[in-house]
Amino acid sequence: MENKTNPTTPVSDTHSHFDEISGVTDAKSQSEMAKGQWKNLKDINDQKDRDMKDFYMKLFENLITFQQGKWMEEEYILKEKSKHEFNLEKEKFEQQLHIYTEPKEKEKVNNEREYNLEREKFERKLHIDSEEKDRPQCEFELER
Repeated sequence: MENKTNPTTPVSDTHSHFDEISGVTDAKSQSEMAKGQWKNLKDINDQKDRDMKDFYMKLFENLITFQQGKWMEEEYILKEKSKHEFNLEKEKFEQQLHIYTEPKEKEKVNNEREYNLEREKFERKLHIDSEEKDRPQCEFELER
């Protein structure tokens, strides 16, 4: 039986020769290729994960923006509804106030009219009295 390894061949060549004979080199290269493919697949998957993460983050941000828009719209509607309800309540209050104050206003106007009439009478009387003082009151005084 013949020794396939040459005693003068260095150890690394021996391994290479052995690898070639046993097919280990093929397995190593396949292993390296598989590692490279695995790394490429891992990189691709990582990129897909990042892309999906970005996609979902953008989707989530859009949903948040949309929801905030809905909330703002609902808040606006509630404010407008509140304003409308406030105005209705204000009108009711003013009507009730008007009903309550209307008789008092009429009374006040009537009192003002009476006051003005009395005042006019008094002023006329004063005016008449002052005219009478200015003119002689009787003939007897004229002769003096």
